[in-house]
Amino acid sequence: SYLDMVKVFVFSYFFWLVLCLIFITGTTRINIFCLGYLVACFYFMLFGGSVLMQPVRYILRLWDWLIAYTCFVITMKNILSLGACAYLDSLLKNSCWLIQAFSMFCTIKGYDVPEPTDECELPEGEAGIVWDAICFTVLLAQRRVFLSYYFLYVVSDLKSAKILASRGAELFEAKVKKQVAARLKMEEKSVEALKRQMEKIKSKQKAPPAASDQAVSPADQEQATLDDEEKAMRDGGKWWKPWVSRPGVENNCGYHLFESDSEEEEEEATQMKEEEEPPKKKSALQWAYNAWTTSSKSALKDLRKERKKIKKDEKKRAKTELQKQQGIDRTNSSEDELDESAMEEEGEEERENILQRILNMLKFSWVFLQSLIDDLTDGLNAFCKDSLDISKVLRLERALLNQQQKK
Repeated sequence: SYLDMVKVFVFSYFFWLVLCLIFITGTTRINIFCLGYLVACFYFMLFGGSVLMQPVRYILRLWDWLIAYTCFVITMKNILSLGACAYLDSLLKNSCWLIQAFSMFCTIKGYDVPEPTDECELPEGEAGIVWDAICFTVLLAQRRVFLSYYFLYVVSDLKSAKILASRGAELFEAKVKKQVAARLKMEEKSVEALKRQMEKIKSKQKAPPAASDQAVSPADQEQATLDDEEKAMRDGGKWWKPWVSRPGVENNCGYHLFESDSEEEEEEATQMKEEEEPPKKKSALQWAYNAWTTSSKSALKDLRKERKKIKKDEKKRAKTELQKQQGIDRTNSSEDELDESAMEEEGEEERENILQRILNMLKFSWVFLQSLIDDLTDGLNAFCKDSLDISKVLRLERALLNQQQKK
């Protein structure tokens, strides 16, 4: 809620806002009192992160010194203002440096103020205590924040951030090492597969295929020929096995030396990946091209069909996973056929008028804008995937650290 956002701002960032106001108080005027404000401001800005993680008593001691200095400045300005009302004329003639150093000027109405000379100007706009009063008010408010129970959560967050300061770089380095190890493992697998292929080729060169001397039964021979015919029909259109359609090539050119099941294994692996991966939805530009070639109404219908299909595939995938977990093996083909028949059965389209076309164009423009934003979000998430993963891990570790500190 907005109240929580205000609390986060007050207890986490109000300290730095107070330091900004102290800096403004010290730079709006030129006198010797402003030097104390600037020193205090730069000290807290330089060591503020470490000071906030100190015990509350230590923070309050420093803060009380700053409040006391503000009270001293306000008191001295009032005393100097009273003295300036009585002795400003003589100070203007003899001690102009004193007027400029302490910004002495009579701020009480009813007294005659002498006119400034060419040698000494009167600091009329720098003698007030408005900025000092504002600084004193915000200092008291920040002191109350230090005494609040919610400030302990701010200290806990700062400690967690300090602990996890270099954790992100460590996680990124570990992820890079993991990717390199996976790449090396893949290369080792490919080298091993290549060695196995070379060993098979060597064995085939040493012992070329010849007719077997052992007696083979007719039934086994017939079964072997049937298997060879099925394999030939299955591999007939593959360019890397030309001996299937040209039997003489295998014996003449020695293609039988390179015959292996690696291509079939790759095809099975690709099929498994295609089955595991969910169907990809069309991008916004594809929908725009579809609407430009056909019409906005047909593009909207195709979009609805695609969304229904994605939902159905997700439900089907969830059901199959649940059935695998429960050990149930059954198909819901009847339901799928009913859904497909319901999707295919559509009535004849009525003729569109101009108002319906405008409405369809507006609907498609809104859908196109949403799809474009989704594509942009997916692209940015894919581009920053490593950073997002590391940020999730850091968020979880930070939550665990906060729980440990609360205990």
